[in-house]
Amino acid sequence: SLSLVLLISYKEQSLLIPGDITPEAFELIYNGKCEKRFTDYSISQGGRKKKDWARSTCDQPILKNLLKNGLTVLLAPHHGLESGYPKFLFDDLGEKKPKLIVLSDKQHNSGNSGSTHANYQNGIASSGLIHKGEKRLSLSTVKDGHIKIIFYDSSCFTDSSKDLEDLLK
Repeated sequence: SLSLVLLISYKEQSLLIPGDITPEAFELIYNGKCEKRFTDYSISQGGRKKKDWARSTCDQPILKNLLKNGLTVLLAPHHGLESGYPKFLFDDLGEKKPKLIVLSDKQHNSGNSGSTHANYQNGIASSGLIHKGEKRLSLSTVKDGHIKIIFYDSSCFTDSSKDLEDLLK
């Protein structure tokens, strides 16, 4: 259950990247039942305290508290597979569930390649975001190609392209 979990926030927007984490390990991290090592440079502190705070874990907030206002984008854990679905997260977030789920998946062309969890595409796990003029609950690297997410002021924009060069223009 080793995985980096990264939360990036900009104003009211946030992106959570839990990697290949299992739901059990993810729940421990979410509820603060593990050692935390991260830095929040938005907290006003003296120079020495800030440096010490970034190296300690005693007064750092837990992920659950950081997400109390909701989540803009979630990169689905474990590539969106059923075995990695964090039901606890969506139960806890309720109406503040992610606006968009990004599935970094692959073509499922054999019986043993796993299945994407249906809740990522049926509205249980996300509330939807306009993507290229259409409301989408999730974006998939298989269907949509390369996915770009832009946080600007209080808005979140997405773009996607099968051709990476077009997307980066």
